[in-house]
Amino acid sequence: MIIVSKEESQNRPPPTALDPGPAKRPPRRLSGCRCLLYTAFTFLGLLLGLYIAKFTVKTAGKATKPHPELYANTTLDRADWGKVVRPLVDQRTKFDIIATVWSKAPGERRGDEGLAGSAPEGEQVLYEGVVFKSVTLKDKHVHSTVDLEIPLDAFESDDVENFDLRATFRLIPHSPSLLDYATGYTSWRSPKILAARISPEVPGELINWEKLITDSFGITIPLIEFNTIKSACDSSVSDDPSRPEDEEDEDAAEDPFRWIGVVSAKGHSPRKYHPYVVTRTDLRVVKMTELYNLDAYSMRQFRLRRENILNGCIAFNKETVRDVRGCHRTFNERANAETKIELEFPDEKTGEKPKQYAYAPFLDVSPRAWGPLDLVAMPVNREHCTVSARVPTSPKTLRVKWKVAFSASSPGRLVLANVVGYMAKYNMTDTDFNKAKAQYTAQKLQRLHGHQFSKDSWAGLSAALVVIHGIINLVILGLTLLYWYTRTSTVGISFLRCGVLVLCNVAGFVLDMTPSLSQSDPSLIALALEILWNIGISGTVTWLILRAVLRLDFVDAFPFIRKTPASHDERASLRLEVRGRAMVLFTVLISIFALHVFGPLSYPIRHHIGPAPDPMSSQHDHFIALEKFLLSPLNMAGDIFQLILNYRSRTFAGQYKLAAWLMLVMYVLDFASETEWVVGKVLVGRPLEAAWVVYLIPLAVWVVQAVLYPKVAQDIDEKENE
Repeated sequence: MIIVSKEESQNRPPPTALDPGPAKRPPRRLSGCRCLLYTAFTFLGLLLGLYIAKFTVKTAGKATKPHPELYANTTLDRADWGKVVRPLVDQRTKFDIIATVWSKAPGERRGDEGLAGSAPEGEQVLYEGVVFKSVTLKDKHVHSTVDLEIPLDAFESDDVENFDLRATFRLIPHSPSLLDYATGYTSWRSPKILAARISPEVPGELINWEKLITDSFGITIPLIEFNTIKSACDSSVSDDPSRPEDEEDEDAAEDPFRWIGVVSAKGHSPRKYHPYVVTRTDLRVVKMTELYNLDAYSMRQFRLRRENILNGCIAFNKETVRDVRGCHRTFNERANAETKIELEFPDEKTGEKPKQYAYAPFLDVSPRAWGPLDLVAMPVNREHCTVSARVPTSPKTLRVKWKVAFSASSPGRLVLANVVGYMAKYNMTDTDFNKAKAQYTAQKLQRLHGHQFSKDSWAGLSAALVVIHGIINLVILGLTLLYWYTRTSTVGISFLRCGVLVLCNVAGFVLDMTPSLSQSDPSLIALALEILWNIGISGTVTWLILRAVLRLDFVDAFPFIRKTPASHDERASLRLEVRGRAMVLFTVLISIFALHVFGPLSYPIRHHIGPAPDPMSSQHDHFIALEKFLLSPLNMAGDIFQLILNYRSRTFAGQYKLAAWLMLVMYVLDFASETEWVVGKVLVGRPLEAAWVVYLIPLAVWVVQAVLYPKVAQDIDEKENE
């Protein structure tokens, strides 16, 4: 006789019940080792987060309140003006910006042959005038255009320098101002540092303290950049005595700082170092109005005068005299300590004139704040062509429009401007399409620190949309990984779509890696990083999908993977998708492929913006065709399979509801970032084809289903509880 306990008799199904199927899969539990591993990673993440937060706070403090050691511990209404250094220009002071453009005079030689990069003895003024009138430290995005006519005789020689065409800027405060009471000044520049001329000399002019002071903190910048150009001869053969171009390229690669300071074309190939006129300049004045302590300020200026590492005028080859044009000038090192102005204010009570002090504003120009379309090649022939070559005649002058922008900038934005524009280099012999793309990219990058190229181009908004698009893409990737990782049931999941996703991920990985693997001499490090990145993304998603749909679990015994049988609900979900619907699903698949092959998906709703794209290689055309006629139809079919199953089951599955919304937002942002009525003038933009509207329909259906249908429970236990 078999004795059955009461508990066992309650759990035993009745004799007439159908087979209950396999046991429910237990929920995943963390093992002890995995728990310790997660704890360690969490702890390390917290430490890294604290370090990043501390670094961010420290950096933000330096950006908003730089040089705190110079600040005076007082306020404007309680300050002792004899012991502090006040700003020459405050928030309310109006001032003018005077620009002067200088050019090397034809036939003039260098002044000091023993000084590297010495200025020519004779320069001629091409332009002098007020480019910005009555501006303040509150103004930004002020634009001005200057018409320049540049004589070309002086730029045909082999020793052309970037400062042979230069511009200077002076800041002149409106009267009444502190400058009206100036009696002298002290400068950071020692007699061993030769200064460039800032303003033209007036014959017979007496000592003008205002001019001397404003010249002391004025700046000069080169308006020439050397870049590549196509040969001016009618053939590639020329009697060029300069070094071979291969040797030139090696030297350029070994010297990353060759574009800083004074740059000469002497000894370089004329086709590699051709002079281009820089027609765009971004002028900035730092918004600094703090009161400085007189003693700390004087010590800072003394150190600037004595320490070459601090002032950026490092001596090379044991030079005793240095050129100020070769000094690396940054606000972080120099602060507002370049010029200390001595003032004498008459005291109404005593009649005495006690000494007071003011510091000059810091003027700066964003480095390389231009794109390739802002560089105009000088129409001069510096090659030594053969006698039989037909050389086009060069004009006598070159007319350009010099575009100057002004903004009062915070110290933090000034640092960002130096980072954004540092070492930017363009290929001027590239195609018009690539140069237009580089120009548009430069506009977006420069907008990060506040440099606006024009009023009709909102490149900053376009860049912001691109950044938001990238962030949303990363969030969707994280949600996708989390979704498939947390699947413990395939109820509501389309098996057909999962198969399509796996196939597309594998094919996409192969297509992405083929160009890199087909290179004749690929970089092993770059290739390894690319393989790891693609495997890390595509491989992880593919594995998580396979683990979910095949119901794979890790176990402790060999072969360490176990396949769990399907439950009743999972088998019912699969039958709901495929049973009796094979013809419908096959028709959907064939229709989607026919739509991509024969349909009007390539019909242009909006044509390409800007220059025509460059023709692609045959290999690239094959990749485009595979993606257009194979991967895109499969991806679309997979989405429709899941949407059909969602409709029939009246539940939402296949992804998180949040991911569906984000996909739609990301798709719209991708379109908006190149639409002129959203982001203003666009230099380069993809054509908008009918396929954009077609692909928008499934995304919209995903969102509608996310609103109407409840989600499928993430676990069987959770579903049963509901």
